[in-house]
Amino acid sequence: MSTVQIEMKSLKYEPHVADHKSHHLSRNEINEIDEDQEVDKYYKHNRFARHGNLKSLIYKKIEERLNHLEQKISIVSKKRGMIEKRVVYENPDGHIEAMKNLKEELLIKLLNVTDRVGAMEKHLKDSILASLETTESLETKMDNNQSEIKREIARVDINAARKNAELSLTREELGNLKRTVQALSVSASKLQEKSDSQQEKIANLTKNIENIPSLNATVFKAENLTHELEHVEDEYRLMVDSLPGNCDARDGLTLLKHGEGAPLLVSCHAGWIVVARRMDGIVDFDRSWSEYASGFGSPLNEFWVGNEAMHRLTRDNCSRLRIDLTDIYGNRWRAEYDYFTVLSEESGYQLKVGGYSGNATDAFSYQNNMKFSAKDRDMDISSTDCAANYHGGWWFSHCQHANLNAKYSLGLTWYQSDSNEWMAVAASTMSIQRKQNCQ
Repeated sequence: MSTVQIEMKSLKYEPHVADHKSHHLSRNEINEIDEDQEVDKYYKHNRFARHGNLKSLIYKKIEERLNHLEQKISIVSKKRGMIEKRVVYENPDGHIEAMKNLKEELLIKLLNVTDRVGAMEKHLKDSILASLETTESLETKMDNNQSEIKREIARVDINAARKNAELSLTREELGNLKRTVQALSVSASKLQEKSDSQQEKIANLTKNIENIPSLNATVFKAENLTHELEHVEDEYRLMVDSLPGNCDARDGLTLLKHGEGAPLLVSCHAGWIVVARRMDGIVDFDRSWSEYASGFGSPLNEFWVGNEAMHRLTRDNCSRLRIDLTDIYGNRWRAEYDYFTVLSEESGYQLKVGGYSGNATDAFSYQNNMKFSAKDRDMDISSTDCAANYHGGWWFSHCQHANLNAKYSLGLTWYQSDSNEWMAVAASTMSIQRKQNCQ
C-alpha cells in the first residue's frame, strides 16, 4: 500500500468524526428546539391568542441564525476536505502532522461554534421568558385597571340613579311648596283687602270729620275702625299660632312657628327638622355673618336654615341632633347627639353639643363651646382665620375635626378617630328633633 493510500485511509476516520460531530450538533439543536417548544406550549396554554405573533417572530429569528451557522459549518468542512486532499497528494510524508493539527484545530473551532450556538439559544430563550413575563404582568395590570374602571362606572350609575330619585322627590316637594305658597298668597290677599278696606274707611272718616257735626259720632266710628284693625291682627296671630312648632308626623315642606316673627319654611323628614344640607356644591357657603344668621339656600336643595332660627328652635334645651353623612365611595354614616343647643347672637351663636352615638365616630364634639365664625367675623381660637381658609362658616376651634360648610370643591370633612383618618364627605344632612317628655 502506498504512502498516499495509507494517508487517505487514515484520514477516512476524520470526516466520519466531523460528520459525527455535525450529527451530534444537530441533535443538540433538536434538543434545544424541543425545550423551546415545551416553553412555547406552557405559555401557549395561557396566552396563545396574545403571544402567537411574538413567538413566531422570535422562532423565525432563531431559525435564521441556525441556518446561517449551518452554512458556515458546511463551508468550513468543505475547506478542510480540500486542504486534506491537497496535503495528502502534494506531500503525504511531510504534512501528516500538520494535517492532524489542523484537524484538531478545526474540531476545537467547531465545538466553540457549537457552544456559542447553545449560549445564544439559551440567551434567546431567557429573553423570550422575560418578555412573556413582562407581557403577562402588563396584562394583569390592564385587567386590574379594567376592574377598577368598571367599579367606577357602577358607582357613577348608582349616583345617577340616586340623583334621579332625589330629582323626583324635589319635584314633588316643589309642587307641595307651590300649593302652600298659593294658600299663603290667598290669605295674604284677603288680609291686604281687609287692610285696604280699613284704610279706605279711615280716609273716608278723615274726609267726613269736617262734615259731621257731631264729634262723638266721629270718635265712635274711629273706635270701631281700631277694633276692626285689632281683629285683623288677631286673626293673623291666630293663623301663625295654629302652625306646628315641630315636624312630628310630617314630611315635606312645612311652615313652622318658632317664636315671635314670621313663620319658618323648613323641610320635614320622618319627624326631624332639616336645618342644613350639602349635596352637590350648587350653593356657595362662603357667606357673611349676617347671611349665616338669617339663612340661605332652598330647603329643596343645599341650604342653611340660619343661626337665629337654630337658636329659636333649640333655646329650650330640649333638642337633639342627627348628622347623616355619605362618603365619596357611597358608604353611609351617622352621628347622633342627645343634646344640641345654639345660643343667642349676643353669645356669638355658641354651640352646645354632647351625648354622641352612631357609627361615624364623635368628631363634632371637638367644636363644642365654640362660637360661630364667618368670613367677615373670626371667632375661632386658632392663630389662623379658619373660615377664610376653608371658605365657609362653622363653629371652628383649631380649626376643626368636622366641617360640613367648607367649599364643596375643597372637600367636606369628618375625622374618624377609630381609624385615624379623614372621611371625604360627598353629602351631609343636619336635622334636629324635640326630645319626648321634655319639660
